[in-house]
Amino acid sequence: MLRAILDFLTAEYALAPEMQNLLSSVSPRAVDRILKPVKDKRRLRGLSLTKPGAALRN
Repeated sequence: MLRAILDFLTAEYALAPEMQNLLSSVSPRAVDRILKPVKDKRRLRGLSLTKPGAALRN
């Protein structure tokens, strides 16, 4: 997705050519590794309030 919006980022934030080259050459796996700590902190967990009922126990 980063490669798809690179033109927009370049126009909106006036990216330097070096930064454009770095962003266009980065692999998706590398981005996932870098963002993993941020994704883990923002992950939603434990939102279910459903409790097992009598039908499940029987």
